[in-house]
Amino acid sequence: MQYYCSWVVKDFAPGGPANGTVIPSFNDHVARLLWLGTEDRGVLKCHSREKICRNLASWHTKMSEEAYNRLKGSWLAQLSMPMLPHIDAPLISAFVERWQPDANSFLLPFGEMTIMLHDVWYILRIPIEGHLFDDQSSIDALKGHVAELFGMPVGNLTGGPDSGESHWAGGGVSITSIDYFCRRRQPTRCDETQLTGWLFLLMGRTLFVNKSGNKIRPRDIGSATLAYLYRQLGTASRYNCLGIAGCLTLLQCWIYEYFPCFRQHRERHVIGPGYPRSMLWNVRCEDKSTARLQSIRRRLDMLQASEVDWMPYRTDPSKDVPRTLMVGCIRCRDIVEPYIPDRSLRQLGRVQVVLMDILAPEFAMKPGTLAWRNFPYSTVLHFQNYDVAMDPGKSALDYLLWYTHYSHPRLLRDSQTSSHHGGPDRSDTEQ
Repeated sequence: MQYYCSWVVKDFAPGGPANGTVIPSFNDHVARLLWLGTEDRGVLKCHSREKICRNLASWHTKMSEEAYNRLKGSWLAQLSMPMLPHIDAPLISAFVERWQPDANSFLLPFGEMTIMLHDVWYILRIPIEGHLFDDQSSIDALKGHVAELFGMPVGNLTGGPDSGESHWAGGGVSITSIDYFCRRRQPTRCDETQLTGWLFLLMGRTLFVNKSGNKIRPRDIGSATLAYLYRQLGTASRYNCLGIAGCLTLLQCWIYEYFPCFRQHRERHVIGPGYPRSMLWNVRCEDKSTARLQSIRRRLDMLQASEVDWMPYRTDPSKDVPRTLMVGCIRCRDIVEPYIPDRSLRQLGRVQVVLMDILAPEFAMKPGTLAWRNFPYSTVLHFQNYDVAMDPGKSALDYLLWYTHYSHPRLLRDSQTSSHHGGPDRSDTEQ
């Protein structure tokens, strides 16, 4: 594929891998420019919709009794509550700079880590099991559904001299229109309309946030949330991208769970059993300066495996979420992303070993969902093949040497971190 070969690593890449077979796209990555010192794009614009989440919670309580009761007690009714009121843009930006879309993992000084399906379950408490969201409905079909929801002819959605305001543009439906036709319960609008409109906003403004601002594109839930976030992380890791979308609450809470040094020093909320762990974090608005981003970069370059809380949920995650052991692809409509848990074995309580294989971009783009359908019969990660990590964060003797050769463990040149980093070249948790 011509576009792929144009930026593939063919020789030694300064600041990057000596061998480009594992992360071939490094030459197009923001980390390369940061290492060379030629460009710093600064703090990313984080697209989140905190105000919409607050409005959703208010809307839910003001529904008709019948509509309210249909949602009451379900995970859907609580989904708007776990979204963080403040997104830490410098923290998110620093981790995006470590994301490698070739492996769908964060590259840190001591190895790879990633967001897994069990993280989605613990942090957000949304269903993981079920069919992959691979609906391929056309735009015309989606317009038909929205027109029926709004109670108008399809032709009136896009506005015009006779229909007035446009309710659909750029492949999405207007938030204002959903609010007007669904939230303000007119005599011609039924409970089903309220519920459908609420769900439209819920999915588009919490799990599948995009950069369209005031437009919603219909999507689904489950593993699709993770596939969508993977894709957004991959896009944002390119040097010419200035923003990131997706479920940033999931990403920020994942950082809090695994990296105590980046948690805000505030008392946590008390939550009951079964509640989303994102509700634990009592967050405030942080400094969004480039100086703070640079400080986080240096801290990440100093980070050691012993500073990571490798098992934050204090249980074997595969027992609560068996699907987290699947090896294959996850999907959100036309987005297909590799899911490779064996690249982050330490997050499953196992010793990390060398793993060479990745799913190359040309294969990852194909709509393969066979692994998901066949689970757990032929696509499961077999734990018996890996040693239990008696001490959290253990890796095999040859892992760090291999990892250094095939990746970029640090983001900044030695001269930029020498005064801050006094740790050994080898990880302190190698076996």
